[in-house]
Amino acid sequence: MNGAGQGTRRALRVTADVVRALSRLHRSGVSHGGVWPGAVEIRGDRAALRPPAGPVPPEYRDPERGRELLRDPSRAGKAGPREDVYGAGALLYTLLSGGPPPCGPASRLTRPAPTGVAFVVARALADGATRYPDLRAMRADLDALLRRPETAPEALPSFAGGPVARPPRLVPFAVRAARRRRWPAALAMVLLAGGLVVRAGLLDPRPPPPPDLSAVVASGRAVLGERLGAAGESFPPDLPLLLVADVPLPGPVPGPVLEAPDLSRRAGRILRQGGSAAELHAALRAARPGEDPPPVLWVAPGRRAGATRVVLSYRGVSIEAELGARKEMSAQHRGPRRARPARSNDE
Repeated sequence: MNGAGQGTRRALRVTADVVRALSRLHRSGVSHGGVWPGAVEIRGDRAALRPPAGPVPPEYRDPERGRELLRDPSRAGKAGPREDVYGAGALLYTLLSGGPPPCGPASRLTRPAPTGVAFVVARALADGATRYPDLRAMRADLDALLRRPETAPEALPSFAGGPVARPPRLVPFAVRAARRRRWPAALAMVLLAGGLVVRAGLLDPRPPPPPDLSAVVASGRAVLGERLGAAGESFPPDLPLLLVADVPLPGPVPGPVLEAPDLSRRAGRILRQGGSAAELHAALRAARPGEDPPPVLWVAPGRRAGATRVVLSYRGVSIEAELGARKEMSAQHRGPRRARPARSNDE
C-alpha cells in the first residue's frame, strides 16, 4: 500500500463501509436515497450510515435522477439503487477532494489520487450505462483498491470477469493539483458595492440609476474565474457568451456574443425548468459533442417586482445577480445549485 496517502486509504475505508451498509439495504429491496456526508457518521477511518433525514443538498443529488423527475414528478418518492451508487461516489469524491462534486459526471478530482481510485469515482458519478450497474460491482473495486490502492483501472474486478466485462466508455478523471481556495477580492467588492447601493437607496428617495449589466457580467467573470481556478480550470476573459434573454436587456452585453440559436433554445428550456448548472453543461456538451460548451448568460424576470435576474453559468458552476431597486450578487461557490424557475410558482 506504499504510494497512497493516509487520506486516500481513509476515504476508501469509509466509502467501503457505506457501500456495505447500502448493499445490505438493497438485498432487502430497499434503497436509501439520501446518501451524502451528512448521512454518514465517521469515526476515524470507519463509518456508519444513518437513515435518510431531510432533503439532500443539491450538490449531492444525482443529476440523472433529477432529469428523470423533471420528466415524471410522480416518481419523487421512489429512489432506486443507482441513486445510492451516485451518492457513494459523491461521498468518495468529497473525502478525496474536500468538497462536493461541482458538476456531476463532468467533475474532476482536485487533489492527486491513484488512477484506479479516480476511475472508481468517475464511474460511480457517470450517467447511463457507464455507471456501476449495482453496488456489488463498486464494492468489488473498492475492496481491490483497499488491498492495493495503486491498482490500475483495467486491473479492477469490474474489468476482469466481474459484472462488466470490458472498460466502460468514459474518460477517467484528470487528476489535478488543487490551488488554495482564496475567495476573490472581486466578490467582496461586488458585495460591498451592493451594500452601498442599498444604503444609497435608503438615504435618497429618488429611484436608483438603471442597472449596469456590463459591470455585473464583468464581476461575474472574475468570480467564475477564481472559482474554476481553484479546481484547475480557467475562464478566458474573451470567451463569447451564449445569450438567453427572456426580458429586454438592461444594458449592453460586454464582449462577444455567440450566435447559436439552437444552443440558446436548448439552454433556455433547461434554465426555465429549473435545471442545475451541471445539467445545463451536460446538455450543451451533448448538443455539440467534441466542443467545449460556451458560458451561458441568462437574463430573466427577477423574483421581486421590477427586478431583473442575471445568471452566468460555465462548466457546471454558476453565479447569480438580481438587478432592480437593489443590486445583489451571490456566488454559488459550493458547486452547482438547482436554479429556481423564473416564474413565481417555483418548484
